[in-house]
Amino acid sequence: MTCRRARLPTRRLCTIEGLTWQGQRWHVTTGRDEAGTVKEVFAAPPKVGSDIAGIVNDGCILASMLM
Repeated sequence: MTCRRARLPTRRLCTIEGLTWQGQRWHVTTGRDEAGTVKEVFAAPPKVGSDIAGIVNDGCILASMLM
């Protein structure tokens, strides 16, 4: 089974939400296609380069690929 991903436009609607998890402030960005459907997700950790940042970034990539 093969799956083709549609390339998103260079400029697209996005939403940035702030959240607090275990006392740390995170920013989560969702990117949308022309129909307004969420097609990608990114997370900005409070401390870049930490182990949890790498795990969350990998999870965001996986979630984006599955959308």
